[in-house]
Amino acid sequence: MRVLVTPAEPSSELADALVLAGADVVDPADDGASPVCAVVDLTSETASELRQARDLVAQGTPIVAVVAVENLPLLETEDWCDDLVLAPFNPIVLRVRLRLLATQTENEDLLSYEYLGLDTATYLATLADEPV
Repeated sequence: MRVLVTPAEPSSELADALVLAGADVVDPADDGASPVCAVVDLTSETASELRQARDLVAQGTPIVAVVAVENLPLLETEDWCDDLVLAPFNPIVLRVRLRLLATQTENEDLLSYEYLGLDTATYLATLADEPV
């Protein structure tokens, strides 16, 4: 999964966790790179990361914030965060949250209930994965 990370030089703990999560870190300077989601590290510096997070939201990129407990009040008035992980964090938790967010992003036009599915973008209905 393609993930954009801010700041561009993440902490070694976050970089290791992204490797374990199987994330393909996207270079923001690469015009052809379209990330599935972004990880914003709010464990130390915060002002520039908050500005970058707001820019990513404007582009429609879902965001997982890695937040130090003492920085939680910063998120109280923010609405850009799709999910968060408290630091220090378990790399497995980050991997699960990134995968969940990537799955939600890929299927946001699909509504389903048991064996019935409806793609709201194409108005295609399925029953047991067969078109109706």
